[in-house]
Amino acid sequence: MKLKILLISKNKKILYDKCNIATFKTENGEMGIMANHAPIVARIIKSKIKIKQENKNYDFKINSGLAFMNNNILKIIVFSFD
Repeated sequence: MKLKILLISKNKKILYDKCNIATFKTENGEMGIMANHAPIVARIIKSKIKIKQENKNYDFKINSGLAFMNNNILKIIVFSFD
């Protein structure tokens, strides 16, 4: 089973299906989330969110946000992303 990632801001929402991994920085260091990861809630600090699918990579710059992982769905909520 692969990871679903939902990236949400006040202006847009993007769903990435069948992802291998998402990485981002938290107050305690860099975190990588893959399928079947334990449920978490994490505060994301100013950094890039990197999303990797089988043949594609995506990078988004953010100022801060929250990440919620549960049941192979990672929801990342931010004020805005580029």
